[in-house]
Amino acid sequence: MKRLLLILSLIAAAGVDAAPFKIGFLANRKFHADEYTSLPFHTTDGWELKSYVVKDDDSNVDEVRSSLLADLDSLDMLALHPLAPQFLNEEANAESFKKFLERGGAIVVPDCNYTDKFFWTDFLGEDYKHPDYQGYRGWYPAWLQKFPKEPSIRTFPSTQVDGGILWYHFLLQNAGKAWKPLLKCGRHNEPCAIMAHYGKGMVYLTNLRTPYFSFFENMRAATVLHRAGLEVVDHYGWALTNALVNAGLEIASEKASPASPSKYVLSLVVASADGAVKLEKTVKGVKSGKGVKYAIVFPNRVRGSGTVRLSLKGEGEEIVLIDRKQTFSDLITLRLPRYRKMVSTKRRNPDVALGFEVNPAEENLSFVRWKAKVVNSRGKIVWFKSGNLPKGGRSVAFDAKIPLKTPAGEYRLVVDLTARGRSKPYSAEGIFKIIEPTPSQVMIDQDNTLLKNGEAWFPFGMYGGHPDMWPKIKELGIDLQHSMNWHNGSYPTLEPLNQGLLSENKHRWPENLGAWAKGLSDKPYTRMHYIVDEPQDECVWKWEACRKAMAENDPHHPTYTVLLYPASFRYQKDIADILAVDPYPISVSGQGNVREVSKRLDDIYGVLGNEKPIFSVLQAFGHESRVKFRQMAYLALIHGAKGLLWYTWGGSSEGIGTNAELQEELAKIIKEFKAIMPAILSTSPCERTVSTDGNIHSAIFGDRKTGRYKVSVDLKNETTEIKKAK
Repeated sequence: MKRLLLILSLIAAAGVDAAPFKIGFLANRKFHADEYTSLPFHTTDGWELKSYVVKDDDSNVDEVRSSLLADLDSLDMLALHPLAPQFLNEEANAESFKKFLERGGAIVVPDCNYTDKFFWTDFLGEDYKHPDYQGYRGWYPAWLQKFPKEPSIRTFPSTQVDGGILWYHFLLQNAGKAWKPLLKCGRHNEPCAIMAHYGKGMVYLTNLRTPYFSFFENMRAATVLHRAGLEVVDHYGWALTNALVNAGLEIASEKASPASPSKYVLSLVVASADGAVKLEKTVKGVKSGKGVKYAIVFPNRVRGSGTVRLSLKGEGEEIVLIDRKQTFSDLITLRLPRYRKMVSTKRRNPDVALGFEVNPAEENLSFVRWKAKVVNSRGKIVWFKSGNLPKGGRSVAFDAKIPLKTPAGEYRLVVDLTARGRSKPYSAEGIFKIIEPTPSQVMIDQDNTLLKNGEAWFPFGMYGGHPDMWPKIKELGIDLQHSMNWHNGSYPTLEPLNQGLLSENKHRWPENLGAWAKGLSDKPYTRMHYIVDEPQDECVWKWEACRKAMAENDPHHPTYTVLLYPASFRYQKDIADILAVDPYPISVSGQGNVREVSKRLDDIYGVLGNEKPIFSVLQAFGHESRVKFRQMAYLALIHGAKGLLWYTWGGSSEGIGTNAELQEELAKIIKEFKAIMPAILSTSPCERTVSTDGNIHSAIFGDRKTGRYKVSVDLKNETTEIKKAK
């Protein structure tokens, strides 16, 4: 204990204050730079950033090269897309990067699917070379058993890899013997990240295109530990919640390094937004077989915004592993209306889904009673409910029966919690809005039905129709046209056709999409905005930022995206207001199982429950049989699609636009569905069944007011049917 106090006193006397970690982003073309600069580094402390961007026409290559080489001595890490030919075409440049690595710098190359990456490895020497320059074709299968399934570079778990979501189409192969494989592809179970030391520095290659911030946080830890001759042998958790702080890791000396991990203590400091230290803990390590273990576990006392700093401290030195801002939930977290904290005056059911969660920290309170009320701007209570908290429960959901004639305006949800032994309740409140419809407004009702100008709406959409074809497509019963930004000059022609627009802009950055949504917000034909098509996992944070930007700039139209990978649904579910799935099971030869349509809907509903509307995008390539074309539409409706879109109208060789018979079939299907649309849009729960052999799928829609109808498809007998139900 005396030795620990001595160490801490020496640290205090030395006034240890580690300098910011300096990272440079080298980007080829602006869209690569935007991928980097839109990372949430602005929410962090302890980082200093600089971008080096090569213009699209390469006109500033010499200028960027000179600037980067001049700054190398001041950088800790260089992250880049594989720009090698422009920067390593002179031996002098290569020597500069070698010196950068030798003194402890790190080079991180994401998106290394191209042969350019070899320029960043081969100049280091024979042990780093890729002998056959075929690194993007896959590893030799015999090597797979030699590599660990878990990465060894991670200091703490990172959302980009936990759950196996890191992957890319190309794999790293045939690296020189200096390279250590670190991470296997979550889907293919093959290596997709490798690392090599060079002097006190390191080079890290990964197929991840644009990593999460947590990736760079982990790379920072690996870099600074390597400089000190240390490495993370294992980690035992990294959690900062309202209830608990948990940080555990095992440190060892690297091979042939004289560094001693036992001379360090692990320090965690959490401060509030004003810099006041709210939580501070320092622990000694315990020797283990491989190194020294550290563990910090204790209650958290921080609410709201704060800063987090985790470091290893020795006599007069500090190795900063994590340095960032973090927001901790309040004691009570409210659940406001899930669609943008808004509901419509024309909603069809008085029930509004609300609720709250209790996030106990050091209070360790025993709550026994809750009260909730909705109050208008004049302080009048429009709804009230109370109850006992479930034993051991922290989450309460309820339907607030707010009268349908409640006027538009701002309303407050107020929740009071009574704790045993405390006279004054804990309280929380949040604002939501009830808004009037506007002419082109699309909102999401409480049962995930779309409301267009206050009226229930089931969209029938078409992808890829050229503006010249919109009148013909409309004749089939379509009312929603998907169109790209290069056709924006034709958008006004949608209004006289009474067609809506699902707009997509290929320049997908939050600022750009926000401006795009704002420009379309008051157009009479606007219905919804595309975020991204079939995204991969590595940019989830980016798509969430795009959604936020579009919602802020256009509150009256929802965002939309199509998800492809069922394994990713749980990570991607918050990137848009409306989600769609698009299995295309039927091949050109006519082979394939139409059940994939229903299975994909079941998959996403299994993850989301009733959180948001799900659309089904159905294949319309022009080679489908009429029977299977019809079956897919019926399966989608039966399994809960809140809208149907067909892909694609197409061009001269592919798409339903080339097949008059399928156009006729589509018109029939839409006409059949529209005939019972009041029942499909009923607020009454739908009754769905699937036969034990999986061949007969059916659903009963409607109520007494709309009439009840049974929609069914018999896959074995190749029949579809709509008939009145009892």
